[in-house]
Amino acid sequence: MAKIYKEEESKVMMLDMEVGDKLITKSRPLSKTDLYLNLMVLGIYHPMFYNVETAKEKGWKDTIFQGVIVMNIAEGLLHQSGVIANSSACLGSDKVKFTAPVFPGDDIRYELEIVSKRQRENKDWVVTFKFEIKTQNDEIAIDGLNTLLFTAS
Repeated sequence: MAKIYKEEESKVMMLDMEVGDKLITKSRPLSKTDLYLNLMVLGIYHPMFYNVETAKEKGWKDTIFQGVIVMNIAEGLLHQSGVIANSSACLGSDKVKFTAPVFPGDDIRYELEIVSKRQRENKDWVVTFKFEIKTQNDEIAIDGLNTLLFTAS
């Protein structure tokens, strides 16, 4: 039977999880400072991300987080949970969709479900999981698949 692990309640390593098991990380609030610092580092200068009036002209209620920034911050939540601490590499992401806006003041969390887990002949493990980055309203902002490599010790 599939298990649901909540970061606040238990620590688990991905290789200890089975197909169908789920993990939910703690949530994290996103601030305008998070937005501005990430935009500066990435060199993204579209006024929709900095200026409320421009964002409203584009149909948004406020400045909006660029999707890749949300993915990066959510990936940080995944790393902080410790579940992938023993991973060796990300082999890729697939079917990534940006399905809802994220604004300063929103909280996000990372949820994943193991969809495949296989051991190679060299004893390395390859694990693929479905992920959803959700807001405080349980709205899915981003979803897709990630595949990680865990090398044999």
